[in-house]
Amino acid sequence: MCGIAGFTLPAGLDPEERRGRYGEPLRRMTEALAHRGPDGRRGALLDGIALGHARLAIVDLAGGIQPMRDPDTGVTVVFNGEIFNHVELRAQLEGSRRFRTRSDTEVLLAAWIALGPAALARLNGQFAFAVWDPRSRALWLARDRVGILPLFYAETEHGLAFASEAKALFAGRCVRPALDLGGLKETFQLWCPVPPRTCFEGIHQLAPRSVACFRDGRLEVRRYWDLDLSGPTEDVDEERALGELDAHLSEAVRLRLRADVPVAAYLSGGLDSSVICAIANAQL
Repeated sequence: MCGIAGFTLPAGLDPEERRGRYGEPLRRMTEALAHRGPDGRRGALLDGIALGHARLAIVDLAGGIQPMRDPDTGVTVVFNGEIFNHVELRAQLEGSRRFRTRSDTEVLLAAWIALGPAALARLNGQFAFAVWDPRSRALWLARDRVGILPLFYAETEHGLAFASEAKALFAGRCVRPALDLGGLKETFQLWCPVPPRTCFEGIHQLAPRSVACFRDGRLEVRRYWDLDLSGPTEDVDEERALGELDAHLSEAVRLRLRADVPVAAYLSGGLDSSVICAIANAQL
C-alpha cells in the first residue's frame, strides 16, 4: 500500500515560482498519506503538475522510487499498488525500451508510453495511478478492475486534484471539508457510497474499472473493462472445473508472491484464506 497525491498547475511557471507557491500544499498532501508509505515520501513540481508519493517498498527497494519520470518523453507516474504480471510485461516491452530498474512502476510507465490507455487491458494487478503526459498536457487517472485501491479527486478553480484518501485533499486545501448528506445516507444504507459519490462535498471517487483524462480544463471518465457474465459455452464436468479452479488459484498466488520483502497473509480461519495460505505455503 502506497499513497499518491497531486494537482494540476498553471503552465509556464518557472521552477522557483512553482516551489514557492505549490511546494507546501504538495508536502502537506503527501504527509497526510505518510501512514500508507513508511519507506519514503517524495514529490515533483513539474510544468503543469504537482505529484507526490508515499512509498511502501515491495519490489526493487532501491530502484522503484517515485514519482518516476521517463527521461525521453517526460511522462511521469505516481502509482499505488502492484502489477503482478510485471515480469511478463517487461519481457514484451524490452525490445522497444531499455529498462533502468527492476520495478513494476517502470513497467507500468513503459506500457503507458507504448500503448496509452490500451495498456490497462494488459495489467494484472491492483492499482490506482496517475500519469502526467507533457506532450499532450493531459493528466490520466486509473483504478483497477474491482476497485481494490482507492482514488479520490476534486475539480477546483485551478484544475484537478487527486489523492489516495480524501483527507489529503483537505490537507492541501483543495476542498473545504463538508459532509455530503446523500453520500452519508448511502454509507448507512449500502455500507459505502456508490461511486463517483463520496461522503464529502466536492470530492468524488474514481469508479472501479475506470480511467479519467483531464485536459484543457475538461474531465472525461470512461470504463475500460466489464465483467463477462456469459458463462461457459459448453458443459464442464466437476473434475475439469476443479482442475481449472486449482490452476487459476495457484497462478494467482504465484504472481502475488513476487516481492523483495517478506510476504504475509491474513488467516481468518475461513475457507478462502485457508486455501490461499495453503497454496502459498506449498509454493514457498
